Amino acid sequence: MVFAQAIVNGKSKGVYPFLVQIKDSDLSWMPGVEGGDIGPKIGFHAKENGYMFFKNVRIPKNNLFNKYVDISKEGEFKIIGDPRVSYGTMMHIR
Repeated sequence: MVFAQAIVNGKSKGVYPFLVQIKDSDLSWMPGVEGGDIGPKIGFHAKENGYMFFKNVRIPKNNLFNKYVDISKEGEFKIIGDPRVSYGTMMHIR
């Protein structure tokens, strides 16, 4: 899952969660995706840490986790429910 800008008809609609394929069936990076290991860790060797870059990666609208937002076939962006609920949850967590 990647949190990315939802750009609809050339306009940013905010950051939303998407499911993104990062490697193909041969375990090679998908076009525009780069990643790797950050090297030896000091003290906690059981953890795997790495980096990942995305450059001009286009994510299909079907990969949007759309419990609270949706994008129609015509490109209409729609927020589902009351946006104040999402904002209230964010403020509670912070």
